[in-house]
Amino acid sequence: MKPFIIALLVCMMFFFTGCGQKDSISDINSTAPPAPFSSSGVIDTETGGLILVTSPYGAFDETSGKDGFYKLYPNPKGGCNILYADYATHSAIVLCNRPDCLHQDAECPSWFPFGTGSIFLNAAQNTLFCIGNADAEAQRAETIWRMDLNGANRRILYQCAAHERITDAIASDSSFLYFSVSSVNSATAAAEKRLLQVDLQTGESKQIHTLGPSDWLTGVCGERLILLYSQNMQYRYTLFSPSDGTETEVFSFESDPDKPESSLKVSQNGGFLYVFSPNQDATSQLLKIDILSGESAILCDSFPWYGAGTAFVQGFYDHRLIIDQSDTRENDPAKVRHYRYYIDCETGSYTESSLTYSQGALTSFVTIAAESPDFFVVSKGVQSTPIILTSNDGSTYEATFGVPEYAFISKADYWSNTPNYQDLDYGNLIS
Repeated sequence: MKPFIIALLVCMMFFFTGCGQKDSISDINSTAPPAPFSSSGVIDTETGGLILVTSPYGAFDETSGKDGFYKLYPNPKGGCNILYADYATHSAIVLCNRPDCLHQDAECPSWFPFGTGSIFLNAAQNTLFCIGNADAEAQRAETIWRMDLNGANRRILYQCAAHERITDAIASDSSFLYFSVSSVNSATAAAEKRLLQVDLQTGESKQIHTLGPSDWLTGVCGERLILLYSQNMQYRYTLFSPSDGTETEVFSFESDPDKPESSLKVSQNGGFLYVFSPNQDATSQLLKIDILSGESAILCDSFPWYGAGTAFVQGFYDHRLIIDQSDTRENDPAKVRHYRYYIDCETGSYTESSLTYSQGALTSFVTIAAESPDFFVVSKGVQSTPIILTSNDGSTYEATFGVPEYAFISKADYWSNTPNYQDLDYGNLIS
C-alpha cells in the first residue's frame, strides 16, 4: 500500500478548485470514510429543495458536503480515485475502508476506470454522484453513477447515448436531477441540446425542454431553473419551471463585437443578477437586479473596469462577489496587470485582494476552493508533476499537471488579506 500512497501525494492535482457549501461541521472519524445516510442506498427525499449542485459553469472534479470535501483525482496506476478531506480534523483520506486495499481496481469503492471525470452531491447532500466514461465496451458513453457518501452501493443512474455528453450546470431537488446533454445530429450535422429531468430513485429520464447549442442551464431561483439564451450576440435570462414547462424572461442585453469595451458582464447568485455596466473612464456601474420583481439598485457607480472580456467572476461567498480582472490596455504582455476584488453584495463597497503566491515569474491569487461556516479551504501554491493517464480508448499516456498546495484559513483572515494558513494534513494517507 505504501507505494501507491506516496504516488497519491505526488498527484494530488486540482484538489480544491470549486465552490463549497455553507453547512455546519460535525465530528467525524478521519481514519474512515463518512458513514452512509442509508445502508440500503435509498435517497432521503424529505429534504432538499431545488438548488444548483455544481458550479454555474458545470460539474468539476470536486464537491463540498456538510462535513467534508470530495475530490476525484487520477491514479498513477490507471483510472482515478475519490479522496475525502474532513473539515473537523483538517485531514484527508482515500474514500475506502477495505483493509490493505491498493485502490486500483473495481473492488475499491473509491476507484473508477476512467482517468478524469466530475463529481457532485444531490440537494439533500446524502448521495454522491460521479460522471465519467467507463472502459467496458458497453459503457463507452458518458455515465452518471450514484453511491452512498462512503462510496458503497454504487450503481449507474443515467447513461448517455454514444454521441451525447453532459454539459452545463446541474441542479437537484428531493426527487430529480436536472441537466443538459449535447449531441450532433447524425443526419444534419447540427448541434443539439436537450434539458433532462432524471428520477433520483429509478434513473428514469425525460426531456423537459429543448435548448440551442449556445444556450445554458446556469442557475436556480426558487423552484425554477435559470436558462441563458445566446444568439447573434443577444442574450436572454429566463426562469423555467420544470414542473409545468412555463418560461418567463427576466433580463436581456446585447453585446457589440465592435465595441467590446461597452459590453456588459452579468452574473447570477440566488435571486439576484449582478450586472457590470461600463462607464467611459475605466470604471463601471454595478447593478443588483431582483430576478422576481425586476427591481434594481446601483451597488457601486465607479468600480474599476477593464472590459468584460478580461473579467471573471470566481464566485459568491459570505455575501461577497469575488471578481478577477486584467488591465490589457497597453497591448503589451509585459505590462498586463491582474487584480482581484471582493465586493460586498449589500453595500457595494469593495477591497482589493493581496493574497498571492509566486511560481517562477508568475504571481497568482490564493483562490477559495471550499468553505465551512468559519473557514475557507484555499489553494496557495502549485507544483508541477508527471502522471500516467488513461484515454477513452484504454491506452495510457504521460501528462504533466499543476499540483496545488492546500490550506485552511479563517474567513476573517481571508477577507482582511492576512496569510495565516493551516496546511491540510495528509498524515492518515501514510499511516
